Amino acid sequence: MLKLMQRIFAGGQDSGAGSKVDRLQLATAVLLLEVAHSDESLEEVEQHLVAQLVRGRFDLPQEELAELLALASETREQSVSLFRFATEINTQFSREDKLALLDELWKVVLADGVVDKYEEHLMRQLTSLLRFSHAEMIESKLKIKKAMA
Repeated sequence: MLKLMQRIFAGGQDSGAGSKVDRLQLATAVLLLEVAHSDESLEEVEQHLVAQLVRGRFDLPQEELAELLALASETREQSVSLFRFATEINTQFSREDKLALLDELWKVVLADGVVDKYEEHLMRQLTSLLRFSHAEMIESKLKIKKAMA
């Protein structure tokens, strides 16, 4: 699976083994999973929400979704930096798509009803990597908090 991940990030879409995972899908799923794991526990509600958000964003069949999430999970575990994933998103997503992703990241953070210091720190880091201001991060957080209330 590591070789598959390397091929995806080296040359775009994977050309072997019938995989339809592309770099943008992988980058998005990795960031969502990183946020879900940031408080050092992956709650079932967070896991289901990540799958739902990825499925909704990319309109993937169940089999491809499972493949993408498995690859994203392994990629997340082996990555030492989020920069390349954020770069992929910055390159391919419009500003509106990135704002929607920021909202989705907050949905994952808020899914268990608690925002701990590690989640908050990661969201600040991702906000910067995705080229948003602190004010935009807070606006997104408050909007999602209100919607989930």
